[in-house]
Amino acid sequence: NGDPTLLVLDEAWVFLGHPAFAKRLKAWLKTLRKKHVYVVFGTQEIEDATKQQELMATILNSCKVKILLPSQDLMSKPALAAAYRSVGLTDAELQLLSTAIPKRDYYYRSPLGRRLYGLRPTLSPRPFEMLVGSVCAQQVNLTFAFTVLARLVRRYGEPILAGVSTRRLISFK
Repeated sequence: NGDPTLLVLDEAWVFLGHPAFAKRLKAWLKTLRKKHVYVVFGTQEIEDATKQQELMATILNSCKVKILLPSQDLMSKPALAAAYRSVGLTDAELQLLSTAIPKRDYYYRSPLGRRLYGLRPTLSPRPFEMLVGSVCAQQVNLTFAFTVLARLVRRYGEPILAGVSTRRLISFK
Protein backbone atom coordinates (compact mmCIF):
# COMPACT_ATOMS: atom_id res chain seq x y z
CA ASN A 1 0.00 0.00 0.00
CA GLY A 2 3.03 2.30 -0.09
CA ASP A 3 3.46 2.74 3.68
CA PRO A 4 7.13 2.81 4.73
CA THR A 5 8.14 -0.71 5.74
CA LEU A 6 11.25 -2.07 7.37
CA LEU A 7 12.37 -5.55 6.27
CA VAL A 8 14.89 -6.86 8.80
CA LEU A 9 16.98 -9.88 7.82
CA ASP A 10 18.78 -10.79 11.01
CA GLU A 11 21.33 -13.59 10.71
CA ALA A 12 21.43 -12.64 7.02
CA TRP A 13 23.96 -15.38 6.23
CA VAL A 14 21.07 -17.85 6.24
CA PHE A 15 19.22 -15.89 3.55
CA LEU A 16 22.30 -14.99 1.52
CA GLY A 17 23.51 -18.58 1.44
CA HIS A 18 20.25 -20.10 0.21
CA PRO A 19 20.21 -20.09 -3.64
CA ALA A 20 16.44 -19.67 -4.03
CA PHE A 21 16.20 -16.91 -1.45
CA ALA A 22 19.32 -15.14 -2.76
CA LYS A 23 17.74 -14.92 -6.22
CA ARG A 24 14.51 -13.56 -4.73
CA LEU A 25 16.44 -11.11 -2.55
CA LYS A 26 18.25 -9.69 -5.58
CA ALA A 27 14.91 -9.01 -7.28
CA TRP A 28 13.47 -7.50 -4.09
CA LEU A 29 16.40 -5.14 -3.60
CA LYS A 30 15.87 -3.81 -7.10
CA THR A 31 12.12 -3.23 -6.68
CA LEU A 32 11.22 -2.80 -3.01
CA ARG A 33 12.74 0.67 -2.64
CA LYS A 34 10.14 2.00 -5.06
CA LYS A 35 7.52 0.72 -2.63
CA HIS A 36 9.13 2.41 0.40
CA VAL A 37 10.56 -0.81 1.80
CA TYR A 38 13.87 -0.43 3.60
CA VAL A 39 16.02 -3.54 4.00
CA VAL A 40 18.30 -4.13 6.98
CA PHE A 41 20.88 -6.92 6.86
CA GLY A 42 22.26 -8.09 10.18
CA THR A 43 25.18 -10.48 10.24
CA GLN A 44 28.03 -11.12 12.63
CA GLU A 45 30.65 -11.51 9.94
CA ILE A 46 31.01 -9.22 6.95
CA GLU A 47 32.28 -12.12 4.85
CA ASP A 48 28.76 -13.59 4.97
CA ALA A 49 27.66 -10.87 2.57
CA THR A 50 30.84 -10.24 0.62
CA LYS A 51 31.35 -13.85 -0.45
CA GLN A 52 28.03 -13.72 -2.33
CA GLN A 53 29.54 -12.15 -5.47
CA GLU A 54 26.34 -12.39 -7.51
CA LEU A 55 24.52 -10.31 -4.88
CA MET A 56 27.25 -7.86 -3.81
CA ALA A 57 26.72 -5.29 -6.55
CA THR A 58 22.99 -5.22 -5.90
CA ILE A 59 23.47 -5.02 -2.12
CA LEU A 60 25.99 -2.17 -2.43
CA ASN A 61 23.80 -0.23 -4.87
CA SER A 62 20.62 -0.71 -2.87
CA CYS A 63 21.92 -0.47 0.69
CA LYS A 64 23.73 2.85 0.97
CA VAL A 65 23.92 2.99 4.78
CA LYS A 66 26.29 0.65 6.57
CA ILE A 67 26.92 0.23 10.27
CA LEU A 68 30.12 -1.71 10.78
CA LEU A 69 31.49 -3.29 13.91
CA PRO A 70 35.12 -3.07 15.02
CA SER A 71 37.47 -5.98 14.61
CA GLN A 72 40.84 -6.07 16.30
CA ASP A 73 41.86 -8.82 13.82
CA LEU A 74 41.25 -6.53 10.86
CA MET A 75 44.86 -5.63 10.14
CA SER A 76 46.23 -9.12 10.81
CA LYS A 77 43.78 -11.05 8.62
CA PRO A 78 44.07 -10.12 4.93
CA ALA A 79 40.81 -11.87 3.96
CA LEU A 80 38.89 -9.89 6.59
CA ALA A 81 40.46 -6.61 5.46
CA ALA A 82 39.58 -7.50 1.84
CA ALA A 83 35.95 -8.06 2.86
CA TYR A 84 35.79 -4.62 4.48
CA ARG A 85 37.49 -3.05 1.43
CA SER A 86 34.93 -4.71 -0.86
CA VAL A 87 32.17 -2.62 0.75
CA GLY A 88 34.16 0.53 0.04
CA LEU A 89 36.22 1.14 3.17
CA THR A 90 39.55 2.94 2.84
CA ASP A 91 42.78 2.01 4.59
CA ALA A 92 42.19 4.85 7.07
CA GLU A 93 38.74 3.45 7.89
CA LEU A 94 40.21 -0.05 8.30
CA GLN A 95 42.75 1.36 10.74
CA LEU A 96 39.99 3.16 12.64
CA LEU A 97 37.90 -0.02 12.92
CA SER A 98 40.89 -2.09 13.99
CA THR A 99 41.52 0.20 16.97
CA ALA A 100 37.86 0.79 17.89
CA ILE A 101 36.46 -0.93 20.97
CA PRO A 102 34.19 -3.94 20.31
CA LYS A 103 30.66 -3.77 21.78
CA ARG A 104 31.08 -0.04 22.32
CA ASP A 105 32.09 1.56 19.02
CA TYR A 106 30.12 1.43 15.77
CA TYR A 107 31.16 2.91 12.43
CA TYR A 108 28.40 4.60 10.42
CA ARG A 109 28.99 5.09 6.69
CA SER A 110 26.56 6.57 4.18
CA PRO A 111 26.48 9.06 1.31
CA LEU A 112 25.65 11.70 3.95
CA GLY A 113 28.80 11.11 5.99
CA ARG A 114 30.96 8.82 8.07
CA ARG A 115 31.46 8.65 11.79
CA LEU A 116 32.59 6.39 14.59
CA TYR A 117 30.01 6.34 17.37
CA GLY A 118 30.88 5.25 20.88
CA LEU A 119 28.03 3.96 23.01
CA ARG A 120 29.32 4.04 26.53
CA PRO A 121 27.91 1.83 29.24
CA THR A 122 26.73 3.87 32.18
CA LEU A 123 26.81 2.91 35.84
CA SER A 124 23.77 5.00 36.73
CA PRO A 125 21.64 5.13 33.58
CA ARG A 126 18.91 7.67 33.06
CA PRO A 127 15.49 6.28 32.13
CA PHE A 128 16.03 7.15 28.46
CA GLU A 129 19.42 5.36 28.41
CA MET A 130 17.87 2.29 30.05
CA LEU A 131 15.11 2.30 27.41
CA VAL A 132 17.62 2.51 24.55
CA GLY A 133 19.65 -0.28 26.13
CA SER A 134 16.57 -2.49 26.41
CA VAL A 135 15.67 -1.93 22.76
CA CYS A 136 19.24 -2.65 21.64
CA ALA A 137 19.28 -5.83 23.71
CA GLN A 138 15.96 -6.80 22.06
CA GLN A 139 14.21 -6.95 25.42
CA VAL A 140 11.34 -4.67 24.34
CA ASN A 141 9.84 -3.78 20.98
CA LEU A 142 9.93 -0.30 19.43
CA THR A 143 6.21 0.40 19.91
CA PHE A 144 6.55 -0.12 23.65
CA ALA A 145 9.82 1.85 23.71
CA PHE A 146 8.26 4.88 21.98
CA THR A 147 5.27 4.76 24.32
CA VAL A 148 7.54 4.77 27.37
CA LEU A 149 9.75 7.46 25.82
CA ALA A 150 6.73 9.68 25.16
CA ARG A 151 5.59 9.32 28.77
CA LEU A 152 9.09 10.09 30.08
CA VAL A 153 9.42 13.19 27.89
CA ARG A 154 5.95 14.47 28.85
CA ARG A 155 6.66 13.99 32.54
CA TYR A 156 10.37 14.75 32.89
CA GLY A 157 11.39 16.47 29.63
CA GLU A 158 13.74 19.40 29.97
CA PRO A 159 15.00 21.85 27.36
CA ILE A 160 18.41 20.95 25.95
CA LEU A 161 20.92 23.07 24.09
CA ALA A 162 20.82 22.12 20.41
CA GLY A 163 23.12 24.24 18.28
CA VAL A 164 22.45 27.89 19.06
CA SER A 165 18.87 27.62 20.29
CA THR A 166 17.17 25.87 23.16
CA ARG A 167 14.63 23.22 22.12
CA ARG A 168 12.83 20.32 23.69
CA LEU A 169 14.37 16.93 22.98
CA ILE A 170 11.07 15.61 21.61
CA SER A 171 7.77 17.47 21.46
CA PHE A 172 4.55 15.49 21.60
CA LYS A 173 2.14 18.46 21.61
